[in-house]
Amino acid sequence: MKPSVKEMLQEHIPYRLTHLNGLVWASENLLGGYRPQSVIIQFDGRDVVSCSSFYLITNPLFEVGILYCRVLLEFLGIQHVKTGTKLVAIIKRRYPDDFGIEHFGLSLVTIPQLLSAPFGDPENIKRAIIATLVSADKGVAHFTTGDTSRAYAANSLLCAKVVIWSVEKYVYQALKKSTPRYRRWTPA
Repeated sequence: MKPSVKEMLQEHIPYRLTHLNGLVWASENLLGGYRPQSVIIQFDGRDVVSCSSFYLITNPLFEVGILYCRVLLEFLGIQHVKTGTKLVAIIKRRYPDDFGIEHFGLSLVTIPQLLSAPFGDPENIKRAIIATLVSADKGVAHFTTGDTSRAYAANSLLCAKVVIWSVEKYVYQALKKSTPRYRRWTPA
């Protein structure tokens, strides 16, 4: 059964935004030099995983976060040229079951709209988004020997913030709906 438009708005998009929020949290902690000496994951007060590496948490948050940056950018109507050199607008969805912003009766987000996010210079935003999309494709989705696929915290952080801002502005605000609670890693 296909998810309804309501389900996409209330469940599927917020689920992905939660993972972008995790990417923001991981990036900010790594860039801030936070390196705890031990990590313990508990369920109902019982230690399930214990290790001495913060990367146990940050690496999965990075990987899923950059993949969902790609998913949400494509949902908004933007992708990158596979050579990894520029952003392009999606003209036609690749598959009949692809779900995009237009399913809400909204217009695809343009590249200038995306780059207008209040997080700095549009050229820096564009570079960060392209680097993150290349990392999603070449560094996470499959093994590669290329060195252009490595994800960097500063680029990933900027991309995630821009994507979150764009989804809030061009989806939820455009529909005059409140954004569902998705921040689990950082304060609201």
